[in-house]
Amino acid sequence: MSHPEPASLTARELLRAYRSEDLRADEVIAASYECLSDIGRAEGIVLALADPSTISEASQESTRRWRAGEPRPLEGIPVGIKDIIATADMPTTGGSAVLGDALAGQDASCVSRLRDNAACPV
Repeated sequence: MSHPEPASLTARELLRAYRSEDLRADEVIAASYECLSDIGRAEGIVLALADPSTISEASQESTRRWRAGEPRPLEGIPVGIKDIIATADMPTTGGSAVLGDALAGQDASCVSRLRDNAACPV
């Protein structure tokens, strides 16, 4: 069986692929992280990446939940957060040198809602 290319899929399509076991959340999240790390940084698209151990833990939990038949609404969907939105322990520069590399102390409510529904900010 051929596996779909995750980068070309919508969130709904990813959820369907997880449900049918055509893809695994841990593999998709790892591939997204790697792509953002390599291409995103080289192209200047990505300011910062989440901690790899946090990503690994979240992605493994998503895969476990899918296997157990207990997925949450956005289980295993990798997401990027623009740097004008506070994301805990990530720089929130708003595109301004004045803010520098200050780290957000907590998530903005929209990021909290994404995490509560099992999306994985990378």
